[in-house]
Amino acid sequence: MAELLTSDETRLLASIGMLGLSRGTLEGADAIFAALALARPGAEIGPLGQGLVKMARGDARGAAAILNAAEPSDAIYFFLAVALRGMGEEAEAMDILENLAAVAAAPIRDMARQMIDGVEA
Repeated sequence: MAELLTSDETRLLASIGMLGLSRGTLEGADAIFAALALARPGAEIGPLGQGLVKMARGDARGAAAILNAAEPSDAIYFFLAVALRGMGEEAEAMDILENLAAVAAAPIRDMARQMIDGVEA
C-alpha cells in the first residue's frame, strides 16, 4: 500500500501537532496525531502524539493504553514509563527506564537516566 503522506509531509504535520500540544491546543493536536496514525500505520509519531495529548489532559491510563498498543520503539517505551509513573506504577516504569538507560540510543538513553536519577534523589 502506498503511503498517504510523504516523509516531509509527515514531519511537517508532526511539528504542527507538537506545536499545538506545547501551546495547549489539544483538540487540534489530537486530530493531527490521529490522522498521522491512520496515514502512517506502524510509524511511532501518531500514537506517540496521541499518548502525549492524553497525558496533557491528565489521562495517564489512556496514554498507557495507546502506547502499549503502538509498535515498540525507544520513544514509545520512554513515554509509556512516564504514563505508568503518572498512574503510580513506579516499579514497572523503573524497569522500562532501567532497560532504556542500558540499551537505548541518545537522547532517550540520557532522558531515561535523568528520570532514574530524579527518582533516586
